[in-house]
Amino acid sequence: MSPRHGRRRSVPLREIALAAGALTVVAGVGAGFALDDTGTSPADPDHRTAAEGAVSSASPMAEETAPTPSPSRTGGSPSATPREKKSRAPETPVTRSKAPATPEREAPAPSAPRKTTLRSSGSGGGTADRTTAGQILSLVNEERAQAGCPALKASAALDRAAQKYSETMASDGELSHTGPDGSTVADRVGREGYAWSAVGENIAVGQQDARAVMDSWMNSEGHRANILNCSFEELGVGVRHSGGPWWTQVFATGR
Repeated sequence: MSPRHGRRRSVPLREIALAAGALTVVAGVGAGFALDDTGTSPADPDHRTAAEGAVSSASPMAEETAPTPSPSRTGGSPSATPREKKSRAPETPVTRSKAPATPEREAPAPSAPRKTTLRSSGSGGGTADRTTAGQILSLVNEERAQAGCPALKASAALDRAAQKYSETMASDGELSHTGPDGSTVADRVGREGYAWSAVGENIAVGQQDARAVMDSWMNSEGHRANILNCSFEELGVGVRHSGGPWWTQVFATGR
């Protein structure tokens, strides 16, 4: 597959599917190279993977797999049971009574049920919720330990970069390593004051929890390569639950 330069790769939100991407950037001078990623999440027709392989900062290259059709989802509506109407017994006529008949009172109509508004759980303000971020970090380090790699440490600066980008993708409605402002993961990490010598990024949308998104990443070559890159030292995690969830992992090694 021939590399394509300077293009933004995106996955439209309107297609009901899970998607993920991986990108690695290494500081330095030299020709770029790409690792083709054709791995997809197994045994789930709703899932597909889009990935960018490892590249140099000078010449980003991208590769995206063809989408897998997703089955339509239908929700069953409970059938309503009709109410039985109570017949009213005929009134017995009152004879020889001077007092006016007391009109029969009808039972009050039942009040309409109150509407319940469900609020989608969202994350905002710069960092993912600590429970979810901690779960991701723990799962990453479990995989790294099995591969003989040192454990990653949490980084507040990388957390901010990751969370802001999850928010951006959710707002923009597109899954892409290139932000709507043209930024790369290296740009976004630099904005948070992190001086890096190597940086990588995994992104995904649609997985409902930490275990599900990690399973998807580990079953895709490019994403697994970032997770098991023994040269990385720190990790940032971002997740925007509303409309997704939208997931971002940012890996880095400081200078």
